[in-house]
Amino acid sequence: MEDLAKEYKPLYLPLHRAHLVADYFRHEVYSGYIWESVAGKIDDNFVALVHSKVPENERYFDYIDPSSDDTIGGAHCFAAIAGYLQHGLPDINGANLGDGCGWLGDLDTFLIDYWNKKDIIESVYNFSYDWIGGTGENAKSFFSREDLISDVDAWNMAYQVLKNERSLASAFTDYLGEPSLYGYRYTNFIATRYGATEDYMLESAKEALLSSAVEHPIIYGFRIGLLTLFGGSDAALGIEQGEESVEAKKDICKAFKDKLLALAKEEI
Repeated sequence: MEDLAKEYKPLYLPLHRAHLVADYFRHEVYSGYIWESVAGKIDDNFVALVHSKVPENERYFDYIDPSSDDTIGGAHCFAAIAGYLQHGLPDINGANLGDGCGWLGDLDTFLIDYWNKKDIIESVYNFSYDWIGGTGENAKSFFSREDLISDVDAWNMAYQVLKNERSLASAFTDYLGEPSLYGYRYTNFIATRYGATEDYMLESAKEALLSSAVEHPIIYGFRIGLLTLFGGSDAALGIEQGEESVEAKKDICKAFKDKLLALAKEEI
């Protein structure tokens, strides 16, 4: 795919070719206006070139997680990668729109899971801890284990492209072929995305879920857009204006942080 990107735009730098490749793998699922605000507009001419060169039965959009042998949605992962390539590496102590196709977007839409079940939830924290990155019955959410792996892998690969000027192809294949990389995905994510600082993890999550239109209008607008798109306008309004929502969001943020830390601890 990168060879095709080089053929299509021979003067492009590796970073820009990586963006073309990531955009191709996300184009069937993450191509609407809300995703373009995060990851940029997809080059339809490059998509057409790929389709003219690669037979349909040879177009693979998913990958296998070597740790579990589970199939991971490639469109989700590459959309998250495209977000980081579009906006660059974010500050370690806050949320960034570039996180939007990754953990931030999934945390936003997890609010819909909370809203749909709030009347039967005894503990928002416990519910969120079980469902964020959940498996089995707890995977039936907007933030399943597959989603979390996609988000974390996307960051780890994009970090190599942006920080170390790697090609996306080499970052992807090396990552999935090296146990010291995929086997410590959560540890590496926490270290490079948040500077291995729990306070930064928590504050970034709070920025995603609690920012107002005045504080962070872009992050706020993106959150409202996702809630409306996937939950409907009534749910979006209820989540944002409900009296109990602020405390619930804080509990969700803490559960997100604690779940990541627990998964990283399992890697040791």
